[in-house]
Amino acid sequence: MNLCLTTPAPSPDRSVAFLTRLGFAPIREDSRLMTDGAALIDVDPEPRARAGVRVWRGALDAAAGETLDLHGTVAFEGGRLVTAPSGVPVWVMDTPGPDLELAPRGEVLGNYAGVSLETPSLARSVAFWAGLLGLEVAAGGADQGWVTLRRPGMVDLSLMGPLACPHSFANPSFTYFNGGRNPEVLDAIRTRGVEIFEEVGAKDGAPAENAILREPGGVGFFVFND
Repeated sequence: MNLCLTTPAPSPDRSVAFLTRLGFAPIREDSRLMTDGAALIDVDPEPRARAGVRVWRGALDAAAGETLDLHGTVAFEGGRLVTAPSGVPVWVMDTPGPDLELAPRGEVLGNYAGVSLETPSLARSVAFWAGLLGLEVAAGGADQGWVTLRRPGMVDLSLMGPLACPHSFANPSFTYFNGGRNPEVLDAIRTRGVEIFEEVGAKDGAPAENAILREPGGVGFFVFND
């Protein structure tokens, strides 16, 4: 099961138009879930919607109940809401989740690398996601200011520690890594009329090799070379 991000969309057409320019499309004609073949986002028009992470019962670890009890939840119709140590709301749905066979297309944004969160405590965040989804540390460490969490069948979740990122960070964000072809990817994004929120790495008159995008509801997109 893929990690899904949620975005508040009081005017859904704005979010849908932005995502469509980046190669996203609804998973079904009647669904507000959109994907580019790899990343998954819920365009939520409800007034109480917030930028966050959505997970379904089918993705939970066997011990997830203990983590939810420890952090405290608020019930809503269809699930429970818990706040991760990063401050990001996590919508835990009672249903198994959509039956999707996602296949990365890389048509616009390139190589999908997973979801990124910034957190004031790497240790607390690692414990939270390990308990909720069974994710394990695959790279990085507290001494490096970042950690990548992984589980078979799920995209990576990258956690950045406080003051570790020297650029804008939207919680939560999608991350795409494209190596040396990233300038071409950024050119294609500009051609599609997508506004660049922040350019990273421009120097000596050369164009930026990395860029950060912001979807209208606040979800970020890191489109980086590594």
